[in-house]
Amino acid sequence: MEIPKVSIIMSVYNGANYIEETLKSIFDQEYKNFELIIIDDASTDNTVEIINKFKDQRVILKKNTENKRLAYNLNVAISLATGKYIARIDADDICWKDRLTKQVNSLEINPKLLIVGGYAKQFGDARKLMKYPLTHEEIKAGLLFENCLCHPAVMYRNKPEVIQYNPEFKASQDYELWTRLIWSEKFANISDVILNYRVHKKQTKFLLHKEQNSGARYARLFMLNKVYAEATQEEKELFLLSCNTHIAKTVEQMRDLAELYNKILDANSSDKVFESYTLRKFINKQYFKNYYVSLQANFIPLKILVGFVGASYIASNFIPSGKAFLFYVKQFSKIR
Repeated sequence: MEIPKVSIIMSVYNGANYIEETLKSIFDQEYKNFELIIIDDASTDNTVEIINKFKDQRVILKKNTENKRLAYNLNVAISLATGKYIARIDADDICWKDRLTKQVNSLEINPKLLIVGGYAKQFGDARKLMKYPLTHEEIKAGLLFENCLCHPAVMYRNKPEVIQYNPEFKASQDYELWTRLIWSEKFANISDVILNYRVHKKQTKFLLHKEQNSGARYARLFMLNKVYAEATQEEKELFLLSCNTHIAKTVEQMRDLAELYNKILDANSSDKVFESYTLRKFINKQYFKNYYVSLQANFIPLKILVGFVGASYIASNFIPSGKAFLFYVKQFSKIR
């Protein structure tokens, strides 16, 4: 048997509904030099029987006698991996045929890269193109606000001494890992869709919603501390609130947020934690998102937005957005 260049790792628990389709997408890859390491997390359905239907010598199946959860299982899979590269996949997602080819090529061409991700398309209970920042500096700045890699779509070099998930996190293990590694390793995303990402009610983000939020909170505060360690508890809470752009903010909160973001930018100008231009770009984008959502619930004076992002940003982002602009005009007319 050929020594595999890629080790695909998967943790599955009661995945009988979807895993057959996922496995077919893996075995249908145009890139064939891989092994597939599956950790069954003590499933109580017929997941194992479905896996065993695939008579392929590249499959390595390890069955837990008790539920160990994702982080533990991925660390075990990494310890078993013999490939030069490790590709993640969840038991309910679908790989595009050229996924492995594109990611292997990217890592071969860029020997300094540790991790490469890519775009994904949601299917199932949602329909959305999941686009991510492409360059290392963009990913680093973006991690301040959100997870900037699709976990089941990443491939990384086989460095178990570097890539270890923290088992203390029941969810958002990947976000926490990226925020640890981004300071010493190189990241990238390719601007191609390489995965169909299934959205359904039994996903971790729904079943472990509290743990997901807790892990994301930890990762965001970790990133914030890197650039603005002097943040007060009140500022930390406002920053975390601003990361959730679906929650409308009051006029006072938008003013306070502008002040906080300026403090972060000022701190970065001194310490150069992030590329200044890149950080400003992401902060402007985040502030704009908060403003637009807040505008739906409250009348937020346009001068607050102008005062922070500047007229040129509005001209290139706000006015061309017909829906946003017309909504603002409509709201303005109501108070005349």
